[in-house]
Amino acid sequence: MTAKNRQWTTKQDGLDNLELGETAIPEPKDGEVLVKIKAVSLNYRDTEVCQGEYTHHSSLDNGQPLVPCSDMAGEIVASKSPRWQKTGARVLSIFNQTHLTGQIKESDLTSGLGSPLPGVLAQYRVFPDYALVPIPEYLKELSADTGINYRTHWEWHEFVLEATAGRGDDDEGDGGLNRLNVNVLALRRNVTLKGILNGPRDRFEEMLGFYEKKGIRPVVDKVFKFEEAKEAFKYLAEGAHFGKVVIKVAD
Repeated sequence: MTAKNRQWTTKQDGLDNLELGETAIPEPKDGEVLVKIKAVSLNYRDTEVCQGEYTHHSSLDNGQPLVPCSDMAGEIVASKSPRWQKTGARVLSIFNQTHLTGQIKESDLTSGLGSPLPGVLAQYRVFPDYALVPIPEYLKELSADTGINYRTHWEWHEFVLEATAGRGDDDEGDGGLNRLNVNVLALRRNVTLKGILNGPRDRFEEMLGFYEKKGIRPVVDKVFKFEEAKEAFKYLAEGAHFGKVVIKVAD
């Protein structure tokens, strides 16, 4: 274990002002675990936080250094928890740390990683033992056969048929609002749009179980080195990616 914990921080004043610094490696207290972070994936929300545009929480103290990002994969290296008794367990973080089941409560909104709580763009972080889930064993290498960018392929359904020799695609994620979506809405007319927040821990575990059962592998667009975090944020902000943008923190 290194003597220091390197981490990126933002004062929410722009992507160019992200700073890489060092702090002491935190020590877990009772009911906590220390995680060595291996990889962090970015969300558009993270760019909003760094640019001072994420102002939904009155608890935010703009101008104070904040470790950004909420999604990480890592390994437990020290534990003071009966839930995680052995070190070496591979784990994922949940976004709202106290949202474990059921409908989200107002108090849970103050437990979001990367705002308002310190995030995960660091080499080490302490987590409450209830705020992590195990990584499915099959998810060790992530890849995709091909990718389709809805920004450059408006008629993306034609590209799918071409790429799959006419078979089509069985699993389709959020492609944004594109021409085909608009056509479908115009034909069907009866549409209900509902905004959602991240689900609780038990639904995350349920989703991971479904991924494992179906052998689904998340699509990774590009991987950046830890020292290239600024470039990773800017790449995400450009919107040219297809799939996740990942920062590799450690091997």
